[in-house]
Amino acid sequence: MTRQSKNHLPQNYQRSDFTPADYQLVKGVIKSIGITITYPDYQDLLQEGALILLEARQVCDRAALLSPRRRQNYYFRRVKWRLLDLLRSQRTRKIPAASLEQPNLQTDQPPLETADPSANLFADNLLFTELTQQLWQRCSAQEQLYLAYRLQNKSITKIAQLCQVSRPTVYQWKRSILAKLKQLDEQNSSADNSN
Repeated sequence: MTRQSKNHLPQNYQRSDFTPADYQLVKGVIKSIGITITYPDYQDLLQEGALILLEARQVCDRAALLSPRRRQNYYFRRVKWRLLDLLRSQRTRKIPAASLEQPNLQTDQPPLETADPSANLFADNLLFTELTQQLWQRCSAQEQLYLAYRLQNKSITKIAQLCQVSRPTVYQWKRSILAKLKQLDEQNSSADNSN
């Protein structure tokens, strides 16, 4: 290890006791991201996660005030988001550059067209908005209230408290909405098949 790369490591990396529980935490983070042991850079990610965990322990004074379980949750989130950032930056570097040159007349291939990524997003949003409006019109007032609260990320218990009803009633609204959504989806797919 060169002197320069030693300086990149956290100060007490060499003398720190990195327990099996710490490696389990890092492995859990990698697993939650959706990366398996067969991933080519798995060991590199494991080492990066270990370094991030050690840095997080050194930098964050607030974590010492937390309970052990909350501290582990904090470290888990911190390592997860840093590894995701690392993977995103690696992915953007690995995207090959596409050639936008004029087509070669000998191969008779059409030129590479650049698609507008916002066009697909706009179409998806338009379809989603149309489907949402159709579902909204089919729902009762209570079901619309449930949908509005769910869009605000309120829990079932919180919705039951706000609407002053029991949780089973809220679950009933949810089942009813899902049934209406399924029915609406079947109608739309049958309409698409007839066209």
